[in-house]
Amino acid sequence: MPVHDATRQPFGMLHGGASVVLAETVASVGTWNLIDMEKEYVVGLKINANHIRGKKDGMVTAIGIPIH
Repeated sequence: MPVHDATRQPFGMLHGGASVVLAETVASVGTWNLIDMEKEYVVGLKINANHIRGKKDGMVTAIGIPIH
């Protein structure tokens, strides 16, 4: 996901909400590939995020790994 004006908060850092949207999207798309798409659908139930460091520009990448 690009870090630019649309994804930055007022102080110029990547908005935490944008990070959570990216994580939710990766999890939903990954799960969608594992279900019977004719009979089931995917929704997020809970997400908790810790932001380890800030980012002002460039790209951020999310990697989803199935646990169960």
